[in-house]
Amino acid sequence: SLGRKSTSILDVKIEPRIRPAGKPVLVPDLLVRTKEQVYILDVQIVSDAGIRRDLESVQDVKLNKYDKAEYKGEALKMLGVNTKTPVSVHAFSVTWRGCTLRHSLDIAEELGF
Repeated sequence: SLGRKSTSILDVKIEPRIRPAGKPVLVPDLLVRTKEQVYILDVQIVSDAGIRRDLESVQDVKLNKYDKAEYKGEALKMLGVNTKTPVSVHAFSVTWRGCTLRHSLDIAEELGF
């Protein structure tokens, strides 16, 4: 399989509305459940014209938005999995010109996209 370390996907929710009690609703692009863990994935396409931040800084803003215990816990409930299941938060960030971060490509490859 061309060296892919693809993970078997058991469930996918598209644009789920995650709302822990008393918190604002967040809508990531995908919730993905594998045998080992749950992934919260959000995609962003950004302009690289005139930005005074690097793509990694832009991605960090997206990651910090979702990387909170309340949202991770709610994601686990939505998927009906054990609350001890690891949850990882990822952004797939790409510029209009197609530049992306290595991390974004790695997570896409890991999930077999």
